[in-house]
Amino acid sequence: MTLDEYTAAFMTALVGAVASIAFILETVIRRDTGPGRLWATGYFCGLSATLAYAAWAAGVGGTFAIAVGNVMFVLVPGFVWLGSRQFSDRALRTPAVVVAVGAVATFAAALIDAAQPDGWGGWPVMAASLVVLFIAAAVEALRAPLRLIRSSWAFAAVLLAAALFYAVRLMVFVIAGPESAVFQQWFGPTAANIVTVVLTMVAVIVTSVLRANRTSRQRYAWLTRGGVAADGILLARTSSSVHRGGRRASRSSSSTSTASPGSAGRSGPKPPTTSTPRTVSPSAATRPPRRSSAKTATGGSSSVLSRPRRPTRAASRRRSTAAAPKSSPARHPVCSRSSVSASR
Repeated sequence: MTLDEYTAAFMTALVGAVASIAFILETVIRRDTGPGRLWATGYFCGLSATLAYAAWAAGVGGTFAIAVGNVMFVLVPGFVWLGSRQFSDRALRTPAVVVAVGAVATFAAALIDAAQPDGWGGWPVMAASLVVLFIAAAVEALRAPLRLIRSSWAFAAVLLAAALFYAVRLMVFVIAGPESAVFQQWFGPTAANIVTVVLTMVAVIVTSVLRANRTSRQRYAWLTRGGVAADGILLARTSSSVHRGGRRASRSSSSTSTASPGSAGRSGPKPPTTSTPRTVSPSAATRPPRRSSAKTATGGSSSVLSRPRRPTRAASRRRSTAAAPKSSPARHPVCSRSSVSASR
């Protein structure tokens, strides 16, 4: 089967449009945040590139349409790279600057080299930007924690294949030119459209799997090892959950330690506790305090009054028993009657 250029372009536009709209709608419905939004922005850029190229083919926009299409196509791997870095909780400032520089350079090159026929103006700059961004996205897909998900391996393989294709295509374009037979047969628009279709299908499947995996990981981040980022730091959601749990535990412990007024009213007032006074023998009470010698600051000894030692309970009991007057034993009733009769 032979595919002509227009059929391949229509197939690429149809597949890209359906996949991009499906992913964007799912992102809007799920109200996704983080890498999902960045990936959805990348698909929107791909859809915009298709519309810009269609407008140029219809004779609308001219060189400006080509420049916009080139910029949007460069932003596709750029946002894929940014979304992958966001998935791994890495910084986005420097990569965003790199993507912006590539987009500006591509737009400027398309406007400056507008004299090229068939819309090839500024294409070498666009191809070089695509190679750099595809390689960066593939390397990010092979880093932890993305590499722990097996689907990212296929994603990285497709990204590296796309980078290799555009690198070889750029070399043939610079050496032989876009009108050469080698370029038209192996690296022409039809081959590029096939590569774009394969890349789009794999990217939609893998990014959907990664987004679902990130949602489940954030839901149970404080229970699993997914709560720890690649650099060993707790994720923001995990640390906030830990802090909230700690505050709740401290409030519950403080509330249980202090009795509430309502519970005191229901249980009623507690009866006053009475302590049994200790009995101290008179001898112990009138005993003079003991003197103890203590070292003075000058090294001598001086007698100072010491606090009388409190008698123990057993000693107090023995002293009170010894000080109590002895009572005569009770007489037996029989003995008492006999003594009364003897006296009579």
